[in-house]
Amino acid sequence: MFKALDEVWAETLERNHKGRQLTWQERLDPERAARLYEKILKNPPRQAMKSLDLAMRLPANPGALETATTGSNHLTVVDGNGNVATALHSCMSLPWTNGLFIDGTSICASGVHYTSGMPERGAHFNSRIVPLMVLKNGKPVLACGSPSVSLYENLVQNITNILDFGMSIEQSVNLPRFGGDWGRGSRLIEQDIGEELIAAIAAKEGVELDVVNPRHWLHGSFEGIHIEGKRAYACGDPHRTGVAMAV
Repeated sequence: MFKALDEVWAETLERNHKGRQLTWQERLDPERAARLYEKILKNPPRQAMKSLDLAMRLPANPGALETATTGSNHLTVVDGNGNVATALHSCMSLPWTNGLFIDGTSICASGVHYTSGMPERGAHFNSRIVPLMVLKNGKPVLACGSPSVSLYENLVQNITNILDFGMSIEQSVNLPRFGGDWGRGSRLIEQDIGEELIAAIAAKEGVELDVVNPRHWLHGSFEGIHIEGKRAYACGDPHRTGVAMAV
């Protein structure tokens, strides 16, 4: 799972910075997926931020990222008629990054979210956000997203727990998890996932781990609703200030 997540993220960064973004038809091509799978099996994990550095030919500045806090929020809603919406709200910026203020209001500098490449004039930029719905027989059974640098890892782990292993959202969001690299060059992993497992992963070729505290905020919150028949289930994720409400 580490290798697959790292390869997809690294390839996306490289392609976008080189101006060779894939069409949606290419992204869904099963032959391309098979080639990528073989590449993942045969090679050690790639570090996305190192790939970004090579693509940009600029030195990384992880220290600036590490001291900042974020303010993105993901919201998932289901109404009484079964209509579902899930979306990320964000200023797409880290706070006070350019020092510009007007009447006491900070003017956001969204360049921090252009890691997928600068858009052409008049075009939308390709941001790393993933609001998603899982459908069964044409109807949503899980709607979710995550505001975090670890959103891929967050979603993969929680969706697998809920849909494949039959866990409740409450059980899943309270488990220890691993996350992204946040410019450190190593993958975040929570200490309470277990020393034996951490040691086994660290021993694998190409894997560098950064062991962090339980419920680390960089692992983000899983903001989702699981729908079973006429009932919907949710739970605030303790990794951030997540809230579940019924009104």
